[in-house]
Amino acid sequence: MSDTVLDVWLLDTSGSMEGARIAKLKEGVALYRKSFPHVRLIAFATGYREIQDLEEIGEPNGGTALHKAL
Repeated sequence: MSDTVLDVWLLDTSGSMEGARIAKLKEGVALYRKSFPHVRLIAFATGYREIQDLEEIGEPNGGTALHKAL
């Protein structure tokens, strides 16, 4: 059995996250990701997608469909 723990973080990238909110999200993920090297990032708004890099987040838009990401 592997000792690797896989964490999944759900990142809200909906329209309500524009401005300072999305900047803080990116800042926080960048900071804590160093401690969690095996984390999977799932960005969600109207839909969801796995991302590898924070630059993939882009501009916030869409609704907040957390249920789809789950």
